Amino acid sequence: MADDPDAAPSQAGLDADTPPRTAPDHAAHARAVKAEKHAHRKEVHDSGVQQAAYLRSCKHLSRSNRPNRKTQNSSW
Repeated sequence: MADDPDAAPSQAGLDADTPPRTAPDHAAHARAVKAEKHAHRKEVHDSGVQQAAYLRSCKHLSRSNRPNRKTQNSSW
């Protein structure tokens, strides 16, 4: 190939025996990839929602454990 400048570049990772995808195969693959991306984004979003809920609950607990400043400084 180094001697032939008109030679097509090799496609890395593809077998020579693999036939090209037909339109329905291509569409099915695209839908599968899209579904995987959507599932991953949903997992990331859900974990963020869970983390935010956890932080809100921790914030609420920390506030409930603090003494009330108004009643503590009532001698002023």
